[in-house]
Amino acid sequence: MKQKEPLFLLLLAILLMVACSGVSGDANLSEATRIAVGIQQTQNAFIQETLSAATEHSAAPTVQPPATVDAPATQAVETANAEALQASQATVEPMLEVSPTVEVVSAGDFSKIEPYVRADEATYFKLDSVDQSWTDKKNYWESLSSQEAGNFVLSAKVYWTAPQDMIEPARYGCGFIYGKSDPKHYHVTYISPDQKVHTFRKRASEEIEMKGGIVPGGGLGTTTGGAEMVLVVEDKVMTSYINGIQVVMFNDPYIDFGKMGLAIGTGSTSGFTCSFEDVELWILK
Repeated sequence: MKQKEPLFLLLLAILLMVACSGVSGDANLSEATRIAVGIQQTQNAFIQETLSAATEHSAAPTVQPPATVDAPATQAVETANAEALQASQATVEPMLEVSPTVEVVSAGDFSKIEPYVRADEATYFKLDSVDQSWTDKKNYWESLSSQEAGNFVLSAKVYWTAPQDMIEPARYGCGFIYGKSDPKHYHVTYISPDQKVHTFRKRASEEIEMKGGIVPGGGLGTTTGGAEMVLVVEDKVMTSYINGIQVVMFNDPYIDFGKMGLAIGTGSTSGFTCSFEDVELWILK
């Protein structure tokens, strides 16, 4: 209201001037009226501007409408959250221990040794091929399987190379070691360049030769030669086959439950070389 008083006083002064000059003519009255109207319009404009400014300052803030929600995106987020929750609540299955692969011989595989055994079931292992030279006259070279058994079949194709100056051919041989319960208890059966199968039994400090056999027909070779050899140990009976022919069989109550594998013997420091191929092991049940 303080802003309106100067304009009101000015207008009042002009009206008094017009009233006092009542005798001035119509022209002067019209001019005075025009001035008064102009002043009134100016005052009205000023008042309107003031009201507008006050309205702007006191107006409530405009609330922006919320942004449009993307329905597919919202659904994707909700789905992901649900899957995460489900996964966190799922039952954790324990990891299974994987045992070494063991192949149980089928009827077809078992037929290879069926003529040699009384058992009707076995577990089969394929062993690595070996090519080895040996020069220690007092000890056998050996390569043992990780398996242990009392009843089993070992099979291999064996080839040898012997020195020209063999003094004791019976001490040279390629074959198998078995029933090894410790370093001082085992049996060794091998085929020798003398065309025979030899078996030695080691018990503590004692080593003796068991029953042997001559390969029928011979022809295996001397300084170089070879044959297919199958050794069967079942119920403490040892049977040896050379090229499919039974050469020797005997019962020995001292054949132990133990490890088995490949063996090489030599009678000279000049050395003796054996190669073992297609090495197979069946543990009888």
